[in-house]
Amino acid sequence: MKFVKAYGESSWSRISKLIGKSEIKCHKRFLELSDRSHMVSVPWSKAEDDFLRSVVLRDGAKNWTKIAKNLAGRIGK
Repeated sequence: MKFVKAYGESSWSRISKLIGKSEIKCHKRFLELSDRSHMVSVPWSKAEDDFLRSVVLRDGAKNWTKIAKNLAGRIGK
């Protein structure tokens, strides 16, 4: 949690390098330890599907963490 406080919740790449774990593992563990651990997996909406399709067509299927930042409640996993 100290790295999140130091670098912010959007710096998973930097934090993961400091800890030696993947960005996804770091973010997932943070969610488990934070007050947002109540988040559950829900089906994708049509709007989310459309957004994801347009981003992948435009930029390619890469940097899922960055893409997920534009989708509330989603992570790059």
